[in-house]
Amino acid sequence: MFSPTIVPKIVTPDIKKLCKDLTGCSEAYFVDVFSKPGAIRNKCALNAKGEAQEKNGNVIFGWSIFVWEKVLVQFIGHAIVEADGKKYCVTPAKHGESKILFIPDPAITFNYDSESSRLPSKTLPISKQKVVHQLIAVQSKLFEIKSKYPVTSGQLLLVGDDAENVRELENEQQKLMNRIIYLHHPIKANCSCGSGKQFRKCCRPHMKREYG
Repeated sequence: MFSPTIVPKIVTPDIKKLCKDLTGCSEAYFVDVFSKPGAIRNKCALNAKGEAQEKNGNVIFGWSIFVWEKVLVQFIGHAIVEADGKKYCVTPAKHGESKILFIPDPAITFNYDSESSRLPSKTLPISKQKVVHQLIAVQSKLFEIKSKYPVTSGQLLLVGDDAENVRELENEQQKLMNRIIYLHHPIKANCSCGSGKQFRKCCRPHMKREYG
């Protein structure tokens, strides 16, 4: 399945610049992921704390970095472990990646005493196109609403106006993503719909009629 943001293979100048803009430091580095039995996805702060206590190590807070090539860079608040002279991650990766790109940020903290405590998320544009900035604004609103709710069994239980607003924002998000895919997805690459066909022979002609 197409995932617009992925772990980058290299640290590009765009990534270095945005890391510098966000943290004041451009030295991001790759960290091995060793998914520990019992570790819970999206609970990296708790996973890292348990591992650090077991190994007499330290928790390092910062950002995991994902890139939508030529479009944007997504920074997700994350926690890794430093123990026995190594830095590594024990939290299961979203798509089973064996490495993540990470940059430490001492400004990030986590309240272990609060069930609603969340690590931050920040998305910065690479592209100057207006639609990319619109997408980032929508995603920021979604994160703001969802951050008010604790995660239960891997799901958010939204209520009232928040539930309706999230539905509307997610629909808008998908429309904006489709337009960005039309503008930026390589035409000879596999289509974003997962058909296995080239983009130019699958969804692009339909998108062209709508966005071209």
